[in-house]
Amino acid sequence: MSTAIDKERDRVIALSQMVIRAWRLLDGLSVAPEVTLVALAVRLGWYQKRPLDVSAIATMTGLPRSTVNRHIKALEGLNRMAATRIGRRSVPLPTSMDAAEIGRFLASLEALVVSTAAVVSKMGT
Repeated sequence: MSTAIDKERDRVIALSQMVIRAWRLLDGLSVAPEVTLVALAVRLGWYQKRPLDVSAIATMTGLPRSTVNRHIKALEGLNRMAATRIGRRSVPLPTSMDAAEIGRFLASLEALVVSTAAVVSKMGT
């Protein structure tokens, strides 16, 4: 018979395995994980119909603004981002190349989360 402590331990194990698999997905992208983190933040802003400027990306990722700027410049050099103006703000715009790669990543991440949620829900409360 499983105790509540055993069930909680199993949930922590399942979630930890999910984090490891998510990191492997990030590592499989074509740029350094920190650069990918910035690209994901940019895509998330556009997906939410609230494009993020450098300050908002820095806040979301926990990275310094100077680091975010450097990564955006690197992504622009790879033709994965292009700067655009929205009012007074300059925001990075993902290119179609970035959208395809990040789209595949997000689909894989979604499948990972769904499968982990199914495992955790079978553990009961």
